[in-house]
Amino acid sequence: MKRILVFIFFVSLFSCEMIKEQNANISSVSRSEVLEKFKKNFPEFFEENIVNLTNYKPSKIEGFQEGAFVVKSNEGPQALYFLISNNGDYFIFNPEIIDVSGPNRNENLMNQIVLDNTPYIGNKNSKIVIVEYSDFQCPACKYAAQEVLTVLKRDEYIGKMIIYYKHLPLSFHDWAKDAAMFSSCIYDNFGSISFWEFHDFVFENQSEISKNNLTEYLNKFVDSEILSEDHSACLDNYKDKKYLDHVDSNRDESKKIGLNSTPSFVINGYIVKGADLVKIIDAIEYFSK
Repeated sequence: MKRILVFIFFVSLFSCEMIKEQNANISSVSRSEVLEKFKKNFPEFFEENIVNLTNYKPSKIEGFQEGAFVVKSNEGPQALYFLISNNGDYFIFNPEIIDVSGPNRNENLMNQIVLDNTPYIGNKNSKIVIVEYSDFQCPACKYAAQEVLTVLKRDEYIGKMIIYYKHLPLSFHDWAKDAAMFSSCIYDNFGSISFWEFHDFVFENQSEISKNNLTEYLNKFVDSEILSEDHSACLDNYKDKKYLDHVDSNRDESKKIGLNSTPSFVINGYIVKGADLVKIIDAIEYFSK
């Protein structure tokens, strides 16, 4: 087990990871071959745990593939990230890859993002478009809401960009999808200002909310003195199919553009995974030139 503990990489506080299977991209070493090599060289993983391979794809580093082994043990799923050479001879575990190439505008990716019927804040005429994919139950998304967005809302930034909010509730969060559906109802009926009020309310109370008491907190929001209108209709209507479809369409879109963790920010097509304020500010400054 000591050997295992050396390798295991816990998911960072700065992002919540979606553990899921994806279709393997065509590569020099197939997905099944990677698992065979890992099992042969590190059999103790397979003796004590269930191991799956996820997000296997070509790396930005030429000559390598990348991915993550998901180790499912009694302590819960843990991710072990790796690079493997295209000839399959070399594994590199938990690499710290620093991309210094800088932000690149990607119009093709932005064209795959539907911004109609999406809550926003900021300048709709701005040439800087930020789309956040988030999960109300994700601790890293709480950090993004209270630390990253607080900075982006400052006068020196908010006037030169627009920020859209998209839903990416992760499957292992048991109340995130219901909260997303409720927020969709709020936006649909009362607009962006009310949506952001609910957004802030949820993240302020995130640590206290559970699947069992979510309805209690939805009622607290509806009864809040900050609201200028009666939002109680959403207590009965938020589970309507159109709100479920809206949240599911956000999730499907995120998969289409290659996102599987929250929060993720897309800035003019440049993807920042995690609540990385430095990278986000760098991209804003770059695209403002």
